[in-house]
Amino acid sequence: MRKSLLIAFLIALMISGLAFVGSVPFGKAQTSTSVNGIITSDTTWTQANSPYNLTGNILINSGTTVTVGAGTTLNLNGYYIIVNGSLIVQQGVTINMGNGLCDKNYIISSCTFPSKAST
Repeated sequence: MRKSLLIAFLIALMISGLAFVGSVPFGKAQTSTSVNGIITSDTTWTQANSPYNLTGNILINSGTTVTVGAGTTLNLNGYYIIVNGSLIVQQGVTINMGNGLCDKNYIISSCTFPSKAST
């Protein structure tokens, strides 16, 4: 009898433990997007796919627009972006310079870098 009660108690304890674990809110895994190279078609970097981690230098081709959406984080990691097309940075973007180039992070209120052809 005692053995049966002990087994029933242990089973109930395991089930309640599983129910507790299932109810604990865990944070959403942060995805990231690696970017580098030549960008040849219009694209938007969004908060949902943020942070964007530069793994090499970026060239935005002539006639191409890259829009960095509000709330997006851009980690330069010591690399740079050459803009021959257009780079539109919306309000609330965070730019982390990285690799000791600058000890500060920047939050952009808004800016647009037009293509060289339109200046």
